[in-house]
Amino acid sequence: MDTVIQIFVQLGVDRSFIFQFAIVASVYFLLKFLFLEKLQNIIELREEKTKGLEGKAEEDFNRIEKMSQEYRKAISDAHKEANLKMSNAKASLEQKFAQSYKQSETEMNVYFEKLKEENNQEIGKVKHELMKEVDQLSDALVSKVVRQ
Repeated sequence: MDTVIQIFVQLGVDRSFIFQFAIVASVYFLLKFLFLEKLQNIIELREEKTKGLEGKAEEDFNRIEKMSQEYRKAISDAHKEANLKMSNAKASLEQKFAQSYKQSETEMNVYFEKLKEENNQEIGKVKHELMKEVDQLSDALVSKVVRQ
């Protein structure tokens, strides 16, 4: 203990140290009671709320991610359904136009065959008339040659 007293004497500590220590201790306890405990409570409350909000934010993020996936799936399903409807409509139109084309082609073939037949008949008639004229001309030529 003498050593401690000698150290305090060398540092220039006198009897006012006890009063200074008492003032500092009383100010500390007064501040602790009035300010530090309430500040500690506020800090702890903030920390709890922050951690709570962090957990809530994580839950919200997960919920948003789930909603985003549902939205993407709904968009994908709608896109697939629209493509399917377009494909069905396209196939239906293609089939309708193919049938219409085949029907028109058949009608045109029948029409052309009819025209061909009419032309062949007309050509046959003209050929027959020409053959008659050729016969008449050949007969006339033969009779002229024979007469001379």
